[in-house]
Amino acid sequence: MKQKTLFISFLYLLGFGQYESQIGINTTNPQGTFHIDGAKDNAATGVPTLAQQANDVAVTPSGNVGIGTVSPSVKLEVTSPVLSGAIKIVDGSQGAGKILTSDANGAGTWSSAATATKAIVTATSTSTATTSGTQGVFTYIPSLRINFPVSGYYSLTLKPFVVNAGAARDTGGYVGGLYLRNTATLATIQIGVVNINPGWPYGGYGYAFSSYPLEYIPAGNYEVGVITLSTASAQQTTFQYTPPVNSVVGILSAQ
Repeated sequence: MKQKTLFISFLYLLGFGQYESQIGINTTNPQGTFHIDGAKDNAATGVPTLAQQANDVAVTPSGNVGIGTVSPSVKLEVTSPVLSGAIKIVDGSQGAGKILTSDANGAGTWSSAATATKAIVTATSTSTATTSGTQGVFTYIPSLRINFPVSGYYSLTLKPFVVNAGAARDTGGYVGGLYLRNTATLATIQIGVVNINPGWPYGGYGYAFSSYPLEYIPAGNYEVGVITLSTASAQQTTFQYTPPVNSVVGILSAQ
């Protein structure tokens, strides 16, 4: 008897489709070629409200499928007021913090997120360094070494702080550049700057070198130093920077 009922229902739908361009289940007001009103709460006329659409499934004449919306703009559109997630895919590869990735054929599965590439401090020692009073001469922080594993644009957080700028107390102030120097090629890259106001006394006022937000760094090991950019003579400034070994001072943003 059950099989006969299903067969009759199928024939009815087949015949109904020949005369009706839209099919509605639980609604007399279908909004697409096929429309299911899950809660049977849609009005008899007009477009259902967003709250009413939340329990609807619709198929448009172009073949778009909407879940929680009667007007999907893409092949599958899911609209949900639930913030904990609108879709759930359980195939054995799921897990906390994973991202959905596809193969060459577009088949998707859950994968672990890529680990961020980081610039790491490999050596350091507690020390201070004093810049030269001569413009254009580098001074490097003793023993501080940083490894950049791959070439690319890094977001840097290197901020040596000034502990004494007594010689900057003149009308010119002090301008210093923050640099990296490749320990193998000796090539230098400016990655920041500090500007100390004229008349600034001895340390304790919070002046520090500011790293540029994004800088291209070729792969390699580097030491950190500063250079006097001021034109006035005797512009000596003492600075200090001692990040712990294995601390992160840069994150790769792009290659």
